[in-house]
Amino acid sequence: MKDKKLEKLLKLIAQGSDLNEADLSGMDFSGENLRGADFSGARLVGCDFRNANCSCANFESCDLTGSNFEGADVRYANFNEAKIGSTIFENKDLFKITKIHQEPLEGGKVAKSKKKPAKQPT
Repeated sequence: MKDKKLEKLLKLIAQGSDLNEADLSGMDFSGENLRGADFSGARLVGCDFRNANCSCANFESCDLTGSNFEGADVRYANFNEAKIGSTIFENKDLFKITKIHQEPLEGGKVAKSKKKPAKQPT
């Protein structure tokens, strides 16, 4: 049985609620469908996103320190200005992330994509 707090939160996400500045640290989103969710500006420290569908999600300016995205679908997600120190990204589609601009990664684990990105025209 799912946690009632998580069920309510997933409903809010599905309804497109504004989670800006929300503190959702420590939440277990593993295996959940978070496609297109707008977490911009939220505090998501130590969250579990393993095997979740985070495609097209907006994590802009989030604090994702220590979160785990192992096996998560992060295609076309926006991580612009997100804090991702010690965050685990092990995913075959990492090169399809829309935006990721932050300070150098320290202590995080990023696995290489199994696919090679398309060659840029010369």
